[in-house]
Amino acid sequence: KWVPPHALRHMFATYADESGIQISHLQALMGHERSDTTRHYVHRSEVLLQNEHDEHSPLRRLMVSKK
Repeated sequence: KWVPPHALRHMFATYADESGIQISHLQALMGHERSDTTRHYVHRSEVLLQNEHDEHSPLRRLMVSKK
């Protein structure tokens, strides 16, 4: 399957973000002057957002501590 080269930049930024790279390091790797430009390339998945919510939710901590 053919993938446009620009789509690879988006995929790289997204996977790098999901692996925990600092946005400033990703910005340097991608050659951007502004972090806003780099953030444009990062696409957060619903699963990742849900996992982050579950890990840091105060309500979740209350529910777990009552068990």
